[in-house]
Amino acid sequence: MSSIESAQKALLAEVAKKDYELKHVQAPTEPLSTTQAKMLIAVQGGKYELNHVDNPPKDGLTEAEKQAYLEERQKSGN
Repeated sequence: MSSIESAQKALLAEVAKKDYELKHVQAPTEPLSTTQAKMLIAVQGGKYELNHVDNPPKDGLTEAEKQAYLEERQKSGN
């Protein structure tokens, strides 16, 4: 059995425990490269401000940290 198959079986076992709820997700309507190009144009046009981060976490942020950051930004009006 391949590692993908064993990972899929493990995931299915977790979902079967009812600890998780699966939801249908709409596939993107445009290719990722098109989305990236649109974002680059918006950033270059000044629509978004990019901030440099000194010493970012090596493993990135957890989903909870990302959500907390976004909520804080919305509260402060930025």
